[in-house]
Amino acid sequence: MLFRRSLTAAIAVAVAAGLLALLVRVVAPGGWTLAKLLMLIGLAGQGPWVGLSVANGTIGFLRLLRGLKPPPPSRDPLPPTAIVVTVRNEALAAVLVPLRHLLDDLAASGRGAAFAAFVLSDSDPGREAAECAACAGDSRIAYRRRPGNGGFKAGNIMDFVDRDAAGFALMLVLDADSAMSAAAVGSASCSI
Repeated sequence: MLFRRSLTAAIAVAVAAGLLALLVRVVAPGGWTLAKLLMLIGLAGQGPWVGLSVANGTIGFLRLLRGLKPPPPSRDPLPPTAIVVTVRNEALAAVLVPLRHLLDDLAASGRGAAFAAFVLSDSDPGREAAECAACAGDSRIAYRRRPGNGGFKAGNIMDFVDRDAAGFALMLVLDADSAMSAAAVGSASCSI
C-alpha cells in the first residue's frame, strides 16, 4: 500500500513538473508577458490534478495487465438512500424507464430495500396531473411537485432535503436523462 501511494505521488509530481517544463520551453522565447505568466500559473494549479489522473490511470492499467482485479463490491448493508430525480417539463414516461430499470436492478441485487425513489417536479402546473398519473402505477416511486419553483431543480432538491429527507443517510441525485446501474449506485451516493 505504501509503495502504491509513493508510486502515485512520484508519477503525479513527474507529470506536473514535466508539463510545467514543457510550457516554460514553449512560452519563454521572446520574453515573459502577463499572458504567458498567467498561463504558467494556470498550469501550475492544474498540473497536480492532471498528474494524479495520469498516475491513477497508469497504476490501474498496470494492475489490469498483471491480472489484479478490483475488489468485489461490498455486500455490507447499505444505509437508507433517497434516489431523487429532478424534472422540469420533461416527458415523464421517458424519465421513468431508466429509473424503473435501476430500481429493478437494485431489487435483483438484493439491495433494493435500502432505496426509495422520488420524482421532484418543477414542471408547469398544467403537467402535474399527467406526471402524477405516470408515477402512480409504481409504488416504489413517490411523486412530489412543490407549489412554487424558486431555484428550479436545485431549489427543489434543497426543499426535499429540508422537508422530506429525514431517515435517509445518503442521497443520489439524478437528472431527467440519467441512467445508472445498481453497481454504479453503490459508489455514487452522497451524504445528506
